[in-house]
Amino acid sequence: MINWNQIEEILYRITSENIKEIAQEHSDETFYCFALSINADYGEIMISLNTNEFLEETAKDYFTRRPERYKSLEKAKEKLKLSIGDWKYTDENSEDFQDTWGKYQELISDEALDQDEELEETDQSIEEQFLRTACRVIHRINNEEVIKLLNQTEDFEVYVCDHDETDEKSWQRLKETKLQNN
Repeated sequence: MINWNQIEEILYRITSENIKEIAQEHSDETFYCFALSINADYGEIMISLNTNEFLEETAKDYFTRRPERYKSLEKAKEKLKLSIGDWKYTDENSEDFQDTWGKYQELISDEALDQDEELEETDQSIEEQFLRTACRVIHRINNEEVIKLLNQTEDFEVYVCDHDETDEKSWQRLKETKLQNN
């Protein structure tokens, strides 16, 4: 049985510590988004960030190579803005983060594999509970001073997503968990 409150506290602590390290290592960069990119089936988390400069470079490259797909540079930027796999920093987990998270990742993965099939596509699934826990963590971090250590654009956002779902579903969950926490 997973203690989701304990998972939340641990994830909050190690993510906060990781942000401090990122802020020091990348003090010369300004970010438009900080995300927890998750593979909920396996308990995996990747701390990810992107800059407008890198988004612009990536969009130009993609639009140049595939103009028929993106139609315009602006459309390419729009499509790539939350495409975490195309971000500059897609796995900024520190060694301490990985060392601490490893046993919890294994616990979540094992529980997800062992859960009843009937639960898999419900709000009670291990995967959904894990994603909601990560959303609560990101809301807490977004309300704390630690996130302000990162240089941020005016429209800076935090985000949590599973690699297997649409942006719409991710934003909906993030919105729902914010309302539940208020």
